[in-house]
Amino acid sequence: MSKIYLPSKEDNKKIIRILNGIFKKHFPSLIPSLYGKGKNSMEYHYCLEEDGKLNGIVCAYPSTINVGPVSIKGLGIGMVSTRKSARGKGVMTTLLNHVLGSANESYDIAYLTGRRKRYEHFGFYPAGVNYIYDISGTSIQKYKNGNPYTVKKVKSEEDINAVNELSKTAYQVVERPNTSDAEVLRNWYAKLYLLLKDGAPFGFMNVQLNKIERVYVKGGSADDYGYAVSAYMQYKGKKFIKVEAIPSEKECIKALDDISEVKIVHSGFKYKVFSFARLTEKLASLAVAEGYSGSYSAVIEVVGKEKFALTVKDGAVNVCHTEEASNIVLTEQQAVSALLGGERISIPCLAPISLHHYDLI
Repeated sequence: MSKIYLPSKEDNKKIIRILNGIFKKHFPSLIPSLYGKGKNSMEYHYCLEEDGKLNGIVCAYPSTINVGPVSIKGLGIGMVSTRKSARGKGVMTTLLNHVLGSANESYDIAYLTGRRKRYEHFGFYPAGVNYIYDISGTSIQKYKNGNPYTVKKVKSEEDINAVNELSKTAYQVVERPNTSDAEVLRNWYAKLYLLLKDGAPFGFMNVQLNKIERVYVKGGSADDYGYAVSAYMQYKGKKFIKVEAIPSEKECIKALDDISEVKIVHSGFKYKVFSFARLTEKLASLAVAEGYSGSYSAVIEVVGKEKFALTVKDGAVNVCHTEEASNIVLTEQQAVSALLGGERISIPCLAPISLHHYDLI
C-alpha cells in the first residue's frame, strides 16, 4: 500500500537526515535557505510511503520570476531521492508524475536544480544560455586606477539587508516564500560580497571556486562592471578569475566582452513548460514592453502537446488555441529551447529569457 503526502513540521529533522544519508552531503550547510537553522520547508516536500516505509522524497519549491512587467510562475524541482532498497521500482516515476500533474495549471515552468542529465521522459530539456569569461589581471589593467569600488565580505545583518534591497532593482527579480536573495546567493558553499561605491552599498557578487557566479551593480554601466570585477581581483589578490553572465545582463556583458581573454558559451539547466501557449504570450508581451514594434503571426504546434495561434500587432499580443493549419511545428524539446534558449530563431518576436541556477533554488 503506497501513499503520497506532505510531511509535517515535526518531520523536518527526519527528512533532512534521510536526504543527508542518500546524497552523502550536509544539506543545512549546502542549502541553508531551505534547511538551515530556523528553516522549515516541509510544506514544499512530497513523500512517497510504501507499507509504512518512506521510500521517496522530492522538493517542489515555488518562485515567481519577475522580468520587467512580466511574471513567470516557476517550480524548482530538487532533492529527487529514492531509498536505495526501493530503486528501480517506479517510486520516483510515481512521485514526480504526481508533483508535476498537480502543478500543471498553477505554474508556467518547472526547472531541475542540480546538473541533471536525466528526466527528459518527464518533459525536462536543457535550455538557457550562460557565458563564462576568463579575466586576467593584464586584461583588466585599465580599471585599476581611480577605481571607486571596494569589496566587503557580507557578514552583518546590515550587509545582508543591503544585498536584499539591491537585488530588488535588478532586471530579473526572483520572489521565493520565506527566503531572501542573500540566503540563496550564499548557498552551495558560495561566498557573498558587497560592492561599495565611494563607501556606500552599490552592488554585490557571489563567488564559488574562484568564479564570480553573479555580479550586479545598481544602474551600472559597462565600466562599472569592469571596475567591480577589478575591485574583487585586487581585494583577493587574484591574477586570474572566471566570471559568469547571462544574456539579459547587457551592461555586464559589454564589459566582459571587452576585457575577457576567453568566452565560453554553455547551456543552462533543464526546464519543463506546462503551457507553451501561456509562456509564449508572456514572452511576446515582454518583447513588446521592451520595444518590439513589428507585426508577427504564426500558428505554432508543439507535437503531442498543444497548438495555438500567436499574433503580435500594434503593440498588442494575442494567443489562442486553434484548429488552423500549423506553419511552425516543433517537438517538445525544440519548443522548450525556442522559448527558454536565450536566442529567438524559431519565433523571433519573443523576448529572450535565460536564467542562472541561483535563481532556481
